[in-house]
Amino acid sequence: MSLVGERLPGVKLQPVKRNADDRGFLTEILREEDLDFRRFGQAYIIHCHFGVVKAWYEHAFQTDCLFCVQGTMKVGLVDLRRGLVENSYLSPAYVILGEEGSNARLWVPPGIAHGFA
Repeated sequence: MSLVGERLPGVKLQPVKRNADDRGFLTEILREEDLDFRRFGQAYIIHCHFGVVKAWYEHAFQTDCLFCVQGTMKVGLVDLRRGLVENSYLSPAYVILGEEGSNARLWVPPGIAHGFA
C-alpha cells in the first residue's frame, strides 16, 4: 500500500504496465477484473492548462479512477469522512501522476475530495 493509502484508507495507487517498443507504447488503463472495478459509469478526459487548478470534487457513492494520459498531474486529496480518520481532513495528501510521477491509476473512494493541476 502506498503512503497515501496509509493516510487515506481506500485510496489506492495501482501501477500500470507500459508496453513499449521502437514504434511507441501501449498502456492498458482499465480491465474489468482490476482492483475496485465494480461497474462502468463514465469515462472522460480533462485537459488543464499550465497553472490551472481544478478542485474540489467529492462523491457520496462514486469511486473515481484517475490516470494521467499526457504530461504530469498533481492530485490533492482530502478526507471528508470525519470520524473515520481523526484529523486527516485538516491537510491534503498529494500524489504525482504521469511523466514526472507514477505511471499508475489512482482510485479515489467516496468521501475523499480531490483536485488536480
